[in-house]
Amino acid sequence: MTLGRNDLCWCGSGRKYKKCLLESDQKSRPAQSTPKEAPLPRSHSEEADDFTSVESAMRNKKPEPSPTTGSGLPPEVEREFEQKWLDEHYRKWLDMPLPALDGKAPRQAAGIPSMRAQLIDLLKFIENGEERKRRGGHASYDVSKLKAALGVASDPSPITHNPAPMAY
Repeated sequence: MTLGRNDLCWCGSGRKYKKCLLESDQKSRPAQSTPKEAPLPRSHSEEADDFTSVESAMRNKKPEPSPTTGSGLPPEVEREFEQKWLDEHYRKWLDMPLPALDGKAPRQAAGIPSMRAQLIDLLKFIENGEERKRRGGHASYDVSKLKAALGVASDPSPITHNPAPMAY
């Protein structure tokens, strides 16, 4: 029996022979007769021919494992550790020399009138980052504690640079 180009493929995929295995059969074996019982190549037998609706796929979806963090700790315990780390970090930060403050520690810069604007800008930068972390559901630090420790909590927002006007 000879299989024609427009006949259904012998593999059982439901596609025409010319669109399925004709080319590979011509290269590997004579085209005169191909038995229906021939074993399928592994990759070809795994092709999906039927349609699965979105609703059906969602119903059959395996449940995701409960959320765990990379440490394996429950999220609330990890958040508590992160919060303690942030408190310790910013407690030490107050006395660290920083390049953003010309090598001065924040406590030193707070006592130098010409550096207060730089210090306030730095605190605003940190505050914005901590707010993004808070909104993202992560542990964050309350920068008002730093401002209070440095005595800059009541300072008005200084304008430290004049941006160039936009050309239209």
